[in-house]
Amino acid sequence: MVREDHRCTECSKNDCLINIYCSKQWKQTFDQQKTINTYLERQSIFSEGNLKFGVHFICNGKVKIFNTGKNDRHHIIRLVTSGNILDLEEYTEKNYKISCTALGNTVVCFVEKEFFLNLLKENPKFSLALIQYYAKELGYTALRQQHLVFCNVKGRVAEALLMIKKYFGIAVEEGILLDVNLSQQDIADIAGTVVEEVNRALSVFKKGKIIDYHRKNKILLRNVDKLFETISDDCGQKDMYLNQMRSCEHLL
Repeated sequence: MVREDHRCTECSKNDCLINIYCSKQWKQTFDQQKTINTYLERQSIFSEGNLKFGVHFICNGKVKIFNTGKNDRHHIIRLVTSGNILDLEEYTEKNYKISCTALGNTVVCFVEKEFFLNLLKENPKFSLALIQYYAKELGYTALRQQHLVFCNVKGRVAEALLMIKKYFGIAVEEGILLDVNLSQQDIADIAGTVVEEVNRALSVFKKGKIIDYHRKNKILLRNVDKLFETISDDCGQKDMYLNQMRSCEHLL
């Protein structure tokens, strides 16, 4: 881990909850209390079973949050990018029940539990923003769980691509580029399937001109609407699920 200096009082990011919703005085206090580390791609930030002493914020970068099931199989729960908290859902736990790994060079700051609790109490706008953020995340998680039960593999892979788009998609001339180094195993871990099934689904999407491959083998989404339709078709109740997915498009 390499130390870096990232001061909240000098931050100009509009995607950082601390920068947007905390007072100047608390930003100064946050700078005094936090610890900063840089993690390299695929380096672990914390792991299941580790003792939990506080809360991590992602200053800059991309991470995946997952847990481990039967036969050491990973299930990716969430993807996170700049400005968000990595482990608020674990706040009251003594040990982590999730793991977190960097998907590229990632700068993370850490504050202890007691300080974070005071931060919440003294910055109501920040607290409200967190509640709203996690309310949306819970709604999206519930929808994902529903689709993991009712959708077939192709629909789940389509939803995995839309999930990646939500966090890491950037508009380019040809469509939307998934600007992150995710392997097909990672996509399988999001979709709850195996790499072979992901390969088949991606081949179908490419043949149908729904996706393509960009330089460095990153995935390019050419037709997002077709991905939504794939999910609704595969769930077996097209009209209901298509409307449901479109109503939740801001989450994807």
